[in-house]
Amino acid sequence: MKKRVILIITFLFILTTSILIITMSLKRNTHIVVAGSFEGIFIVDVKDPLNPRQVGHLDTYNAYDVQVSGKYAYIADSNNGLVIVDVSDPTNPRQVGHLDTYNAYDVQVSGKYAYIADSNNGLVIVDVSDPTNPRQVGYLNTYNAYDVQVSGKYACIADSNNGLVIVDVSDPANLRQVGHLDTYNAYDVQVSGKYAYVADSNNGLVIVDVSEPANPRQVGYLDTGGGANGVQVSGKYAYVADSNNGLVIVDVSDPANPKQVGYLDTDGGAIGVHVLNNYAYIADDNNVLVIVDVSDPTNPFLVKDISWLTLYGLSGM
Repeated sequence: MKKRVILIITFLFILTTSILIITMSLKRNTHIVVAGSFEGIFIVDVKDPLNPRQVGHLDTYNAYDVQVSGKYAYIADSNNGLVIVDVSDPTNPRQVGHLDTYNAYDVQVSGKYAYIADSNNGLVIVDVSDPTNPRQVGYLNTYNAYDVQVSGKYACIADSNNGLVIVDVSDPANLRQVGHLDTYNAYDVQVSGKYAYVADSNNGLVIVDVSEPANPRQVGYLDTGGGANGVQVSGKYAYVADSNNGLVIVDVSDPANPKQVGYLDTDGGAIGVHVLNNYAYIADDNNVLVIVDVSDPTNPFLVKDISWLTLYGLSGM
């Protein structure tokens, strides 16, 4: 049976600053789940990317971020905490579980746990093995958790002005901070191999060696020219959503010497990016979703922009 590629695209607004995290999922169907802040979530059929159709909707409190795993969408729902929605029927999404947290900004699901970047409440870990009865099993106070990515037994947290925080999550009931590195204002983080790539707001792209989690070391840096809100690494390139500067493509084959090789003005403010095959999907606060051909990273060009829906985040089914 063929698998069709599905995008998970999520983003959030904090005060006057926009932050977006984008991830990817593979499923048989081709839909995206949209986190639309006070509008809840929308499910959009993108089998034909040039003609997307809304097919489902569910009200939630204030959907900031969403990730799909299996037949469930896990929503970081701001002050309403974690909301779990059965999206197996895209035309009829149903809330099946809920857990209060302080202020859920971001969520990543790995195995039977959901890891929540819970703003000033830090990192919250939730057992979602029974989606109808999620249970908090771990908590660690950090400064201001914007984003979280889990790699192996460690969680890397983009912790705002506190920089990058590394947490041992091997025992969810006994979380331990094991590493920390000051950066300017960490909005987003992606881990690839032994490096963490940090979208560090006006400080650009920061590359950190996390092979020794207790001793993370900055090894590379590039001023991207705008405000780095989101980052994704694919192959030897980092794709940076660089606010009003649009999409910036960086060659990171030598992490100690990252080089900008490509650029595209997305017209608005780029707040998140996901790369799949030869395309970059960019969340833009003006054009909403911008699709860019990046088959030649030195010459990216616009394929499509979609601005018919005001939304906060998207996630694939």
